[in-house]
Amino acid sequence: MRITLSRLAALLRTRRLDARLDDEVRFHIDMLTQEHMRRGMTEAEARAAALRNFGGVIQMKEHYRDQRGIPSIETFLQDARYSVRSFLRTPGFTAAALITLALGIGANSAIFSVVNAVLLQPLPYSGPERIVQMYRSNAGLWAGQNAKRFQFFKEQMQSFEAFAAWRRTAFNLASRDNAEYVEAIAVSHGYFSVFGGRPLYGRTFEPGEDLPNGPDVAILGHSLWRRMFASNPAVVGSAITLGDQTFTIVGVMPDGFDSMRLSELYVPLRPAPTGPGGGFNYAVAGRLGEGMTIAQANAEAESVFSAYKATNPTANFGTETATRFLSYQEGLARPVKPALLMMLITVGMLLLIACANTASLMLARAAGRGREISLRAALGAARGRIVRQLMTESVLLFLAGGLLGTGIAYWAVPALLAITPAGYLPAQQVMIDDRVLLVTLALSLVTGVIFGLAPALSLS
Repeated sequence: MRITLSRLAALLRTRRLDARLDDEVRFHIDMLTQEHMRRGMTEAEARAAALRNFGGVIQMKEHYRDQRGIPSIETFLQDARYSVRSFLRTPGFTAAALITLALGIGANSAIFSVVNAVLLQPLPYSGPERIVQMYRSNAGLWAGQNAKRFQFFKEQMQSFEAFAAWRRTAFNLASRDNAEYVEAIAVSHGYFSVFGGRPLYGRTFEPGEDLPNGPDVAILGHSLWRRMFASNPAVVGSAITLGDQTFTIVGVMPDGFDSMRLSELYVPLRPAPTGPGGGFNYAVAGRLGEGMTIAQANAEAESVFSAYKATNPTANFGTETATRFLSYQEGLARPVKPALLMMLITVGMLLLIACANTASLMLARAAGRGREISLRAALGAARGRIVRQLMTESVLLFLAGGLLGTGIAYWAVPALLAITPAGYLPAQQVMIDDRVLLVTLALSLVTGVIFGLAPALSLS
């Protein structure tokens, strides 16, 4: 280990070590020259004899460099420096290749960042794998539930430690100093337990506050609290007007909670005390109990659904055959997954076209490098050594294209989101994160090796 670390350190001090080696070689040759001069030789004869006695200076330096460093890394660095000089000598080819690769890799990085956010990244909740959503099942899956069904399943299901419903709404909000139209969510008790939300200030809703004739209380989302109430913690306990009713603020949620639904205000969800339960305008989700699985919840839901049908013989179930629970993330991704995969395939084809065009440019460039490669072979370079140097050129070119493509993706992602209609925006936060950068790097390396191989073999 110590030897390996010493050799790695030597790679960082190449110039200093080479200068020290030159001084040492010069010192020994000077000493031998002086010794021969004391024996009666002229200075020129003495120096020639000293060089003969010392041996091949170049060979000795190469042997010393091999011993002090790591030859494969030093060879790669030499090839990299040569590749950069080669690219600078052909700016037209370099610019065309980099632009082509940057567009192809950048498009893939931008689309993959959306796929990563929607399909791969865990949701921004505590224990997201335990959150499931309730669906009505027939030929397809439908998320809408009504109040009566929600209440029945909440009372009967034993697979959950928390169970809640919500629906979107909106209010004209008026406080002492401001007025604004705000998007809100009406939520049942248990909503914050399902999604693992703890208030920044105050509290969440208590049992009974979501019942008919319960107290009029509200919870502020972080962005609304910051914008309308100047991030003042003392707002808890104060009154606001929503429409024509007065509500008391009982809590403030932390930044980032429920950012997927862009909710700014929470009020209690209260089913009508009479009637059939209203329309199917509730979304319902639950947090599975410790050790429970979705399969167990669905097995229990079969019997609960049968009991619900038996207790509501006059309800119109249409073609509905069951109630199912899906992973909350799977449910969010289900409507957009086919489109995302199709977009990923499309930009993948675009990348293949970009790589093929770049390989064609490299082959065209190779036609003018025949004399250079022949000269290197005549000087003793083996075919494998030439191929390795040419492959280094290809990989560096594709990595540089990947770097530029990442810059394009950083610009393209917010631009794409800005022109996307609000109803089609992904709920999750889309960004260029470590996973996207790693995939971009891997994509650049793999395509550089694959599409650089043919030009390298043809040249060598």
